[in-house]
Amino acid sequence: MPTESRILGFNKNEVLEVLREYCTQTGRNLPDDSVDSLRMSQDHEVKVDVKTNDDGSTQEFTESELGAAIIMYCIKRGIPMARHAIKSLEVAHETLFLHLRMGP
Repeated sequence: MPTESRILGFNKNEVLEVLREYCTQTGRNLPDDSVDSLRMSQDHEVKVDVKTNDDGSTQEFTESELGAAIIMYCIKRGIPMARHAIKSLEVAHETLFLHLRMGP
């Protein structure tokens, strides 16, 4: 049986937009205009750190939070995503990628 793959890429600005919507939906505070920097990394798992200007604090978003945030974002915008696809995240070249794989 053939395998189908799809990859969605999100640059830093898009990741920030995804996280702002996620925070609004989940009641988490991420100030709209006070983001100083966003850092994506992938050591043992994918994570994103957002540093704010107002108090210099950093918020960390785990791989599971990022996955949920991207799925919510895609559903809200009508971006097709197979429900039963195996989903994984990867960071490369300042981009957060969502890999979708269907099949055996």
